[in-house]
Amino acid sequence: MEATAELLPQRLPVHQAFVYIPDPRRDFLTFVTHIDASEGETESVLSELVQENAPGALQDPEVVEFDTDRLGRGRRSVRHFVSPKAEAVCCSVNYAWRV
Repeated sequence: MEATAELLPQRLPVHQAFVYIPDPRRDFLTFVTHIDASEGETESVLSELVQENAPGALQDPEVVEFDTDRLGRGRRSVRHFVSPKAEAVCCSVNYAWRV
């Protein structure tokens, strides 16, 4: 787990990393957050942040728009892709808000 925490900032531009361990006998799930300034039209920025059109997806990502009381309109995607480094099919769930 410590090795993952050390490698994440080298591979992804993350600000915080969290690890979820539902069962100590199984692999853990990593949750990362990234906060950054953005420019441009809101729809295209949200689309980019949830990797809606990023290459490498096994199929079109499932993208859902939603509203929140405090952060406003956001977008979520569920994306399946092949990770060349892990040599495995992976799944990412991405949330994005333009605040």
